[in-house]
Amino acid sequence: MKSGLALLAFAGTFALASTPFAVAGAKNAIRVGEVQVLKSSEMAWRTIMAAPIGTSMNKTLQMNVSLECGLYTNTVVKSQNMVTDTSSAFAGVMVRVLVDGKEAQPGQVVFCNRMQQLTAQLQGALLSCTDMLNMSTCLTSPEMIGLLQETMTANSFNFALTMPTGKHNVEVQAKIHTDLSFQNGTAAANATIGKGAITIEEVNLIPDGNIISF
Repeated sequence: MKSGLALLAFAGTFALASTPFAVAGAKNAIRVGEVQVLKSSEMAWRTIMAAPIGTSMNKTLQMNVSLECGLYTNTVVKSQNMVTDTSSAFAGVMVRVLVDGKEAQPGQVVFCNRMQQLTAQLQGALLSCTDMLNMSTCLTSPEMIGLLQETMTANSFNFALTMPTGKHNVEVQAKIHTDLSFQNGTAAANATIGKGAITIEEVNLIPDGNIISF
């Protein structure tokens, strides 16, 4: 079975200053580019990798996307007089692949996310009391508890789309979303997209090989 294969890898600075490497008459092409390592608390869909590929007949393109995916969440709660305080932080990275502007199956994929929530009910740090037998006469300051997590993982996922004969442009897009909630404490979150690569290959789709939804 003849196949076409393209590879794009990135790391470092944003400018897709990439150089193609190809052999005359070869079905394979390799392109290596450099894309900025992205760190953000909010980012709309943005193209982080792109690569061209040509198909000689109606074929299904199989695209494997690999990315480093980092998450940072920090929650702090402050409580006194046995009043409950809650802080939460969410961060996540979504990825999708477009071929000539059309979204490949299975659509948007979660590459990494985290929901972190911290709750505390504390008496408070005792400052002074006018009557040691009566706690209502005591002054307290809030006690604090904090939880910080920062992780980086490498994940990959396969996408597929059947395309007609011709030249096609494949784009990998990513989206970063965070959500914060806190009362007396604080919360912070962001996500990082690090090094990554995409491989693209022509394959034969299994007859009636539809995506099954549950």
